[in-house]
Amino acid sequence: MLTEGQTSKQVGEIAVAVIKGPAPVLDSIGRRMVGLTPFLAIVAQFGLIVLIVDYWQLEGLSVSRVMQLAFVGFVIHHWLAFRLRLPFFAAPSIVSVLAGVGHFGPNIIGGWLSGKSTAGSLLYHLVPGSRSGSSSLWPTASLT
Repeated sequence: MLTEGQTSKQVGEIAVAVIKGPAPVLDSIGRRMVGLTPFLAIVAQFGLIVLIVDYWQLEGLSVSRVMQLAFVGFVIHHWLAFRLRLPFFAAPSIVSVLAGVGHFGPNIIGGWLSGKSTAGSLLYHLVPGSRSGSSSLWPTASLT
């Protein structure tokens, strides 16, 4: 045979293994920054796109509103736990459709939450054909 392998050791023989030193351990801030850097790069790029669309009003006001909502939703979605991501993704999607139609925007929600608008006013924007301040949820037809 050309090569001969050793299958057993002598009883008094000492085995020596050469290993490299331990890998340098990054401190906790360094580890977080390594994972955070790509995310911050994407957030910066997305934020610049949103600012450009808003500043030059490309494609109109509704696209600007949807882009702003998508930007905030993207940042929040990244930090949520995995089990909460799908329900959270559904909520901004519904709000973006309503904001894109133009009947339901941030000023309507802000006015309702601050107390400047009534629930009837909010219902007017949510349900087509409903009247502001009506006592029932659906408009009723008069029987005269």
